[in-house]
Amino acid sequence: MQNEQFHAAEQRRLEALRAYRILDTPPEESFDRVTRLAARLFGVTKSSVSLVDADRVWFKSRFGISDPEIPRKTAFCSEAVHGQSVLVIPDAAAVERYRDYPGVRRAGIRFYAGAPLIAPGRQVLGTLCILDTKPREFSAEDERLLADLAVLVVDQLELRRVAEQLRQSSEDYRGLVDNSPVGVYRTSPDGRILMANPAILRMLGYDSLGELQRRNIEDEALVEERKAWRVRLEEAGEIAGNESVWLARDGHPVPVRESTRVVRDDNGQVLFYEGWTEDISLRKAAELERGRIQQLLQEIFHTVTDLLYVYDFETASTVYSNRTLASLLGYSNGQGPESLPDAGAAELIHPSDQARAAAWLASKDAPGIELRLRNANGVGSTRAAASSSAARRAGRHGFWGWFPM
Repeated sequence: MQNEQFHAAEQRRLEALRAYRILDTPPEESFDRVTRLAARLFGVTKSSVSLVDADRVWFKSRFGISDPEIPRKTAFCSEAVHGQSVLVIPDAAAVERYRDYPGVRRAGIRFYAGAPLIAPGRQVLGTLCILDTKPREFSAEDERLLADLAVLVVDQLELRRVAEQLRQSSEDYRGLVDNSPVGVYRTSPDGRILMANPAILRMLGYDSLGELQRRNIEDEALVEERKAWRVRLEEAGEIAGNESVWLARDGHPVPVRESTRVVRDDNGQVLFYEGWTEDISLRKAAELERGRIQQLLQEIFHTVTDLLYVYDFETASTVYSNRTLASLLGYSNGQGPESLPDAGAAELIHPSDQARAAAWLASKDAPGIELRLRNANGVGSTRAAASSSAARRAGRHGFWGWFPM
């Protein structure tokens, strides 16, 4: 049963990959730009946009790699497509199953990190990967950054697929655009609206394309900071995932996320800009509400008499403390509660209790513990305190509640 499920999932993945019609196509600057950036950003010798076919891994873009493709059975990327998180191999030579890979044995590859290229249907098409000839560590922040770059690659794949479909025929293009749930548009450098699909009309509150085309984006400043964006766009050729603000018909702002490319004639003159956009008003409203709630909770925490303290287990640092705790430990005369997060647990806990505290923190689910806290100056009297409950995980944060004894 598991083999059947795996085979069915793999067939769906391959179908999704081939729908992009990108295998065995010539190099494209939009993808090469990402691999160059990844290599420079992480200081590695090799990087690639790797697409995993049935029995091979084909490189749409490669930096520092000579072969256009390699067998799938000896490719790190083949393993990476079975998950949706970044695969990191700090030292391939130290892992038995990788030692005989040609890349390890012949090319001397030691380090690998690959971020999955996740299509809108959640199929993993391949990876954006970086490689080096020496072992290295890769932090969680590095993983997030590589994953962000992989999203840019998927954006490029999506833009390329849309552009390819547009080139096939104007009839197919019109059907695709008119029925697209996201906005698709073409505009001229001087601000004229050459084309906009129904999704954009609905987004901005216009009854017809003709009504929208009577407006001028440049003259009426209908898009926030368009002139600066236009300069960046023409320099780069295309911009993916740009967030901006458009003005609706009634004048209210509409936050959007858009990906756009420049279309030029044979002489390099700009003909128009084309791209897709989506309304992110709900996401922005949610972010504002979340910030408001966090601010409200902080104000509440500052007023309670209990001692509240939030500690990040991953970074081993203080994230939050309320005024009551800061005052108790002598943070005053301009230092204030905002300086307390600069102190780690080692600075706050009395030296004689630090070993017990470290063991308690490591367990993350132990019952409460009584400790002595050290004052801000590091010397003088100490105060006894106790955790309000077991240390708990809340996202990536552990929560301590302290009460004076």
